Amino acid sequence: MQATRTVLLIAGMRGAKCRQRVVAALEAVCGVKEVEVNLYRARATVLHAPTCETSGLIRAVVSAGYGAVLDVKGRASRGLRGRLVGQSSTAPSMGVQGASTRTTLKTALTAKDVMVPEPICVEPSTTIRQLAREFEENQISGAPVVDQEGRVIGVVSKTDLIRRCSEGTGEVPPADLFEVLSEQGGEDEDDRGAGSEPLICVQEFMTEDPVTVALDTPVSCIGRIMFERRIHRVVVVDGERFPLGIITSLDLLGVVAHELRERAGGGRGTLARA
Repeated sequence: MQATRTVLLIAGMRGAKCRQRVVAALEAVCGVKEVEVNLYRARATVLHAPTCETSGLIRAVVSAGYGAVLDVKGRASRGLRGRLVGQSSTAPSMGVQGASTRTTLKTALTAKDVMVPEPICVEPSTTIRQLAREFEENQISGAPVVDQEGRVIGVVSKTDLIRRCSEGTGEVPPADLFEVLSEQGGEDEDDRGAGSEPLICVQEFMTEDPVTVALDTPVSCIGRIMFERRIHRVVVVDGERFPLGIITSLDLLGVVAHELRERAGGGRGTLARA
């Protein structure tokens, strides 16, 4: 029977002992033929029977106390793809010295506890003027990009917008594009004459295949992924990639600040949003 190759990106491995735990967990799955774990790239390549489901491999990693995400195309350089599944809040936190039974605030909280629900979304056809208006009116710095069915297909930020405008076009210099962004009056774009401004849409400069997480993904896992991938936001989605919320680096800083206050005060409380 022909074997199937599946690549998983693993969050939380620190040292050879952690690698051994992941290998042992995957090898225990029925149908697995071979497991290769690259500690430096935090990637596990699994050869298994076609009857062995990917969800079973992810559950095995989670049961060992780590986070796992399916890399659909098997290329870590393109970033995390698919639905992120993190370790459960009751699982022990694995550190360099091995297992720890101490559960901190960051491992107890999940995405649903810190996300901003019902995020503002834009479409690939959204123009740079419309995008700037959404950012300004809603006081946000980024937004998920959704297709016609409402599923997440990308993410776009103020940085992306500014970078694109600074490049200009073949006929329009950057200064004119920034002038378009600054014109945030009440005039309806649909009433403007055709060709009155450069038609630059979000689909030209958005980040495709963004990192997404599930509602029950631990905050500790989200923080690690954002740090390792050097990103400032992740989108919380359901099993069909419909957006449920968004988490930014500032949201995670709020979690850290709360825990530091709790440690300093010696008390326990609930997380309050700024």
